[in-house]
Amino acid sequence: MELKDQVTSVELSNKIHELGVIFPSMFYRDWTGAKEEEIQMWETPDYCPDNVNCFTVAELGEKLQDYSGNVEYDGKFKKWKIIYFESSYTTEIIGSEADARAKLLIYLLENKLLKAKT
Repeated sequence: MELKDQVTSVELSNKIHELGVIFPSMFYRDWTGAKEEEIQMWETPDYCPDNVNCFTVAELGEKLQDYSGNVEYDGKFKKWKIIYFESSYTTEIIGSEADARAKLLIYLLENKLLKAKT
């Protein structure tokens, strides 16, 4: 499996970057216009404001685990979890597992259920 298939896509990496997520990642693209395969690696996970982090499944899972319980909507608690199915149909819609987790993070941030650290 190629590295570009193991980290968040360019589109989702850029969106997470725009939302102000600054936790370190092992991989990054050096600007928002970089191509999918233009991935570089830190020797140790780091964050640089000029780079766009490409998060792995493990990095996103670690970040989301603190929030993997109940989420309150309109005074009612509902459970959420990541469900990942391996098929060509879901891969076309969701993308990689890293992208599925990135979409969840983006949803939580945009709906103010999480706050990005700034």
